[in-house]
Amino acid sequence: MIKIYFNSNDYVCELWEASTKHPDCVFHFEDYQKSDLVKDDKYHIFQWLLEIASKMNFPHHAHEIAEFAMEIYGKPLEEYVENL
Repeated sequence: MIKIYFNSNDYVCELWEASTKHPDCVFHFEDYQKSDLVKDDKYHIFQWLLEIASKMNFPHHAHEIAEFAMEIYGKPLEEYVENL
């Protein structure tokens, strides 16, 4: 399961699968190198998710994240980001 939320000043992506008590992986948007050419956070979150997918060791995890990124692309942030 992929969970994205806004935590005071940063977007956080948690990947849950093996445990119900803590996420398997946690990624912070502040660590992502944003392009200065685009100012829209929706686009940057899409790119950030694809970057996360590219770093996965197992193809099914990468596929799940990439599918999620495609599903949310172009939608308002409020539809898929908690605590926004």
